[in-house]
Amino acid sequence: CAMETSRALVVGVENYHRVTKVAYARADAIAVAKALRALGADVEEVLDPTSAGLGVACKQFLARAGSEKRYIFFAGHGISDGYHSYLCGVDLDTSDAPATSFRVGTLLAYGQSSSSKRLVVFLDACHTGLVNPGDMRGAAAPPDAQELGKFFTVFASSRIDQKSYGVRTLGHGAWTHHLVRALTGAEPGLLRD
Repeated sequence: CAMETSRALVVGVENYHRVTKVAYARADAIAVAKALRALGADVEEVLDPTSAGLGVACKQFLARAGSEKRYIFFAGHGISDGYHSYLCGVDLDTSDAPATSFRVGTLLAYGQSSSSKRLVVFLDACHTGLVNPGDMRGAAAPPDAQELGKFFTVFASSRIDQKSYGVRTLGHGAWTHHLVRALTGAEPGLLRD
């Protein structure tokens, strides 16, 4: 089943400079890129960017958006300050993590200002779920969860207080393994248009 005109930005960050590497992040990105290409998507791959490079890649990818569907996939380290989720490039410094990472809310803001019909984001990283998405009950929804827009879908492998894991026997992150199986039709029914 081919997809409508679509473009994808696929990012894998495995080889960090100051923290442990993320096993299988490159393999995850390559597998997702291959699956999306097989479905007809025009795929741009970015492997081991800095956090600033990650931000620039996302901003440029979404700024070039036409009316087609856009996909963004990220595999790597994710962190949270308890209020915001961040995606981490190879230059992550845990002593100043928010300043050396890319905030998920910024990614969503770039998507909100793009002209893309739909944006689907897949995040396979620890602590990257939105704190209080959309219309969930709560005293106040933080900025990352506000006004996603009717054409946004964000799938995260973990909530803000959870970790995501790679599995040696699979050679992939557990969550991405199942995502790829869904995209390739090996697990029908998991993803539907």
